[in-house]
Order: sequence, then C-alpha cells, then structure tokens
Amino acid sequence: CTKEEISLWWHFHLESGMQSTLDGAAKYKHALQGQILVFDLHGFGVRHLHRSCISLLISLFGIGQSKYPESLNRVFVLNAPTLFSGVWNAVKGVLNERTRLKIVMTNKSMHEDLEKLIPPERMPVFLGGKCPCNIGEVLSAFGSGFTKLTVAARSETAVPIDVPENAILSWEFRTDGKDIKFGVVMFASGGYKQGAPYDAAPVIVEIAKSGSKGDSIAQTITGCKAGTYVLIFDNRYSMMSSKTVMYSLEVCDSEMPVAVDSGNVGRAVGESVVTGVPTPAATPGASGGASAVNFP
Repeated sequence: CTKEEISLWWHFHLESGMQSTLDGAAKYKHALQGQILVFDLHGFGVRHLHRSCISLLISLFGIGQSKYPESLNRVFVLNAPTLFSGVWNAVKGVLNERTRLKIVMTNKSMHEDLEKLIPPERMPVFLGGKCPCNIGEVLSAFGSGFTKLTVAARSETAVPIDVPENAILSWEFRTDGKDIKFGVVMFASGGYKQGAPYDAAPVIVEIAKSGSKGDSIAQTITGCKAGTYVLIFDNRYSMMSSKTVMYSLEVCDSEMPVAVDSGNVGRAVGESVVTGVPTPAATPGASGGASAVNFP
C-alpha cells in the first residue's frame, strides 16, 4: 500500500479510538484516560531500517501529536531489539517532551506497567492474556524478502554469507510448523567451501532446536568480525520428515541508513534501551529526564 493509504488508515485508527473513548466515558459515567497503543516488534530486523520506513513513522507520529494530542495515554514498544534504538533516535526528534514521556520501550515481551493497566481478561492472547481478540499482526510474513528452503530428513543445509568488519548481521526464519535445529558458525573470509565440516569453526550461535514451529525467530549481531558466517539448518535428527524454512538474511554497514546515535546502536542486547517514562525497573540518574530500562 502507498504512504497516503497508510496515512488514511492511521487517521481512521485514531478517530475510531477517540470515538471508543467517548463511548466508554458515556457507558461508565466518567472520563476515560485515552488510548493505550502496543507495538510488538518481534521479528524487527535490518531489512526494516530504510529511509522510507523511518520517514513514514515520523509522519504518523507527527499526525498523532499535532491532530490528536490528548487522545494518547501510553505507548508500549515490546520486544524492541538493539537496532530499534536507531529508529527511536530518528523519530524522537519530532516528538515534544509531553509525548515522549508517554512512551515505554523494552526488549521483553511484556512490561509490568502494561500489566497493571490492562486486566488479563482484556489482554490479547498474543501478549499473554486471555482475550481471544483477533488483533496484532506479525511484522514480517512469508513472501517478500524471504527465501524458501526445504531441508530433507536426515540432512542439513548450510547458508553462507560474507560479512565485512564491524558490520551488522541480521536473520529471521520460520518453519512450516515443525521444529528444526539452528546455529551459526564463522569461517575466515573466503575460507568456507560448501559441505566443509564446521566442527572446529568458532560458534556464533550454538546449534540447538529452535522451537520455531511456525513462529518467527529473529536475531541481530552488531560489530561483527570480518568473515564468512554460515547459518546451519539441521534436520539430521528427523528420520522421516522434511522441514520447510522461510528465511531472510541481511548484512548492513555499521553506519545505519538512518540518523542514529552511535552510542546506542552499537550496544549488545543485554545492556539497555532508552525509554521516556520512569518505571520501577528504571535506572536512576539518566540524563534529560529519560530512564534506562535494563535488559535481562
């Protein structure tokens, strides 16, 4: 769809939310406090970091801030990978402080403040609640940007890719509802030949059952050493069943294709992500009134 169509949808979404807030206020006989937006970034990767995407996000946030300034109560960004700090640095520049203070980001699948605001019976199932409502879409679906791979029973398939020094490597894959073993090893640049044994190669991701079973598995590595990285889809343990895998694999220069704060983008998962709302999990003393929510 076009940028204009997405903008129209966003206007419709915000108008619908305002109407729901007014209807709720009339039903419960008191003013409601606005909408709660939840963005689940499971599956977000390098392939989403292009200028048109960032430009669209800035436009949408600008619409919400200028035309519906008081309709928003809180925004929760869940499963935010390290790379999303680059997007945040690009977007937050157009937001005023009042709006920024409503936004919470975490790399976890849930945030305790969100759990306090929405009871389990109204929380969607995909967020760990009990409501079977048909909302929430996976960021990336089978099709565009994915390569289809069939791994026969009692066999494995290796997917090599050359990665330059200090680059960013990102991958994402799903199976057809079955499990498969997955891992990543690294060879010296040009040192890998198809079918070569990898037992002595440095292990980047330990080979183990992925547990995908139809769900998206995504990971990003920043500050890579130069070399040939080999993704291994191992189905040798399956005596009868072949596995179908849809995967996406991308390499990006260390200089991100968006305006970013280099102090944030290079962080490994496990350090921190910036949020505009102080919470019980926040680290005291963050500058500018922002807080740093510690990753596990």
